[in-house]
Amino acid sequence: MALITIPTASDRSINKKNGSAVDGVRERHGFDETRARAREPGGRMRGNGGHGFSLVEVVIALGLLAGVLITISGLFVVGAKQVKSGRTSSEALAVAKEIHEAMYGWGYSQLWGMFGYDGQAATYTVDTRTSSACGAWQTTLQTKLGPSAYASIRVESVQNAAGATNNFADASGNILAKTVRVSVTVHWTEVPGRERSVTVGTTRN
Repeated sequence: MALITIPTASDRSINKKNGSAVDGVRERHGFDETRARAREPGGRMRGNGGHGFSLVEVVIALGLLAGVLITISGLFVVGAKQVKSGRTSSEALAVAKEIHEAMYGWGYSQLWGMFGYDGQAATYTVDTRTSSACGAWQTTLQTKLGPSAYASIRVESVQNAAGATNNFADASGNILAKTVRVSVTVHWTEVPGRERSVTVGTTRN
């Protein structure tokens, strides 16, 4: 005759505890496997509902950021050069106007006489580097635009209504030219190999 064993309350309690312990071991084992897979090379780190980035994605993002920063820094360099160039051009123009306005206040015959010419020609060109009358102007040019800066001053007789271009004056000093054009051109070197210049001018009669 077979014996039937009826589990008591204490037996059921023990089995329940053992089952819970086994389930706990299984859960921990599965969690450890999940963490191990997440930490494999190229795997994604995942938290509670969050998503991380792989090493490859981080490297690509840093590369893109570096490219953007290099481009922006290049724009800043170009902009700074343009600002400096514009400022230098403004200073050159200011000096050219200063020379021109000073000459505009001279008497008619002084336009050539101040540079040591007698007027027996229709055109004179003065270099501020070699003319003693231009010493102060040359100093200003070199101070503001650098040691290579200088100005060329051109004084020329303008053709009259008859189509003739007279000398400024005759041998006796009598004025022959009725209209005279004065132009001042400032030259300077902005960067090695790049020459710049600005010109201002007007006519007098």
